[in-house]
Amino acid sequence: SHQTVARLVEHISNNLQSQLYHYLQLCEYFSFQYDESTDILDSAQLCVFIRRV
Repeated sequence: SHQTVARLVEHISNNLQSQLYHYLQLCEYFSFQYDESTDILDSAQLCVFIRRV
């Protein structure tokens, strides 16, 4: 159902966020780059790059 998918997406999002915070705390330096755009159907697209050193 729609609610099941929404809960799963939220769970995956929270897990990725936790992992990201953990790994960024372990590195001395990092660079962060993002790009936001819309596709031909006017749906927002976000691309994020993070490089750890």
